[in-house]
Amino acid sequence: MPESKLDRLKKIVGALAGRRKPSTIKVLDLQTLEQLVDITRRKSLALEERIPRSEVLMKRNEVLYRLDPLIWAGVNKLSRLIASPKVYFTGQKDEDIVAMEMLIDRIGLRVLLPSLIKDVFIYGYGVAEITRSQDGKIVGLAQIDPKTLDYIRIDGSNYIQRNADGSIKGYVQSITGQEDKSFKPEDILILRFYVVGEECLGLSPLEPIFKTAWIKLNLEEALGEAVYRHGYPIYYYRIGSAEAEQKGFEVTPDKIKEAKDYLKELSSASELILPWWIEPGRLEAKSQIGDISDFLQYLSAEIMAGLEVPKLYGTSTEAVQANVAQESLDFEKTIKTLQECLSEQLEDQLFSKFRTEVQMEYPYPKLNFTEHNQETQMFQARRIAQYSKYDLITPDEHLENEIRKKEGLTPKKSIEPEKQCVFGYGECPVRAGTKITLDKLAKFCPSCPRKAKRIPIEEGQEGEGQHAM
Repeated sequence: MPESKLDRLKKIVGALAGRRKPSTIKVLDLQTLEQLVDITRRKSLALEERIPRSEVLMKRNEVLYRLDPLIWAGVNKLSRLIASPKVYFTGQKDEDIVAMEMLIDRIGLRVLLPSLIKDVFIYGYGVAEITRSQDGKIVGLAQIDPKTLDYIRIDGSNYIQRNADGSIKGYVQSITGQEDKSFKPEDILILRFYVVGEECLGLSPLEPIFKTAWIKLNLEEALGEAVYRHGYPIYYYRIGSAEAEQKGFEVTPDKIKEAKDYLKELSSASELILPWWIEPGRLEAKSQIGDISDFLQYLSAEIMAGLEVPKLYGTSTEAVQANVAQESLDFEKTIKTLQECLSEQLEDQLFSKFRTEVQMEYPYPKLNFTEHNQETQMFQARRIAQYSKYDLITPDEHLENEIRKKEGLTPKKSIEPEKQCVFGYGECPVRAGTKITLDKLAKFCPSCPRKAKRIPIEEGQEGEGQHAM
């Protein structure tokens, strides 16, 4: 008896599922290649994550971000560079690219992304709820405070609740004074860069540099106190001297009040005129303040290293500044790597769900970020010029639009084939309004005013009967 397609699909699903029970997977619900590939992903059967979530550490990092100027500047700089608002999609189908661009504009991803990335660096992960319409379509993103979100856990323990296939049950948001709110995994967008283990919500780079930053803050406070107390002499006034006591002088509340009235009238520019029973004095600094600038620079360099930011952005020495070029190139690689990680997470948790809604076919558009380093942009421009010079790449409309987007320019407007210039210089005003044959069109081409300059015509600027050359 020949094997049916359904039986073959069940065998494939069983082989791909591995240790997961095939009976828990609804074969008839698998409609896309993405859903089939998804069941091959390893799902941990462990009940507890490797590094537990700590709300104490998260609040501590938040305080550090608000107090230390280096942490403040480093986190803000990383957030701006990674979550650049100049994002674009590349792909083979223009309608798919337009659909993806409309999606990120509709849900406000460009505006929300920097805030989510800032949460990633401060708390270890950034979270947003994927809001949907009544028919289940994605309509927006709502940011969630990471301090309030956790896995759904087994009652009275730290163990994570899981489904039969080993996947997590979901997430729960706990806010003081309100009822807990549960979320399905598909309704949560969670971004993270540093994890240990499969079920780790995320680690913050502020955790390993917390002690260094706190020592630096204490040292700066102690230095300020020392400069205030010992950097300038302290003057005092004694009421009643030894000679006054021998003469029977008595210190009374009235005399103290009278002394205060005398001192109120003194200023740095006035002459010191005091009664005989008030004796001035001065306290000198007990010790000299040592030079601790090198130690502060060392602590600053440790903080920058923890954030993977060039030490030039901190309080650096000349020896550190000598490696600025190398550090800048390495920093560019770090940003690119984190952007790739960000793009993969958005693809897996957000874009794939939208493509399933609209039934988008492969190949899918890819999210890209524009370069922020001008030197890197120049290197790329030179490489492209060399490729073109030696015919390694040939100009076409698709390649031109890819380069335009990478440079932050608007894509070139596509022209219908029957309206294009036969020499490839934009839209022909003669062909656009008529169904002229090529032999008759040849009569207009020699009189085209753009022939000598070889400049493509622009829409609405050429008169009838002219053709772009």
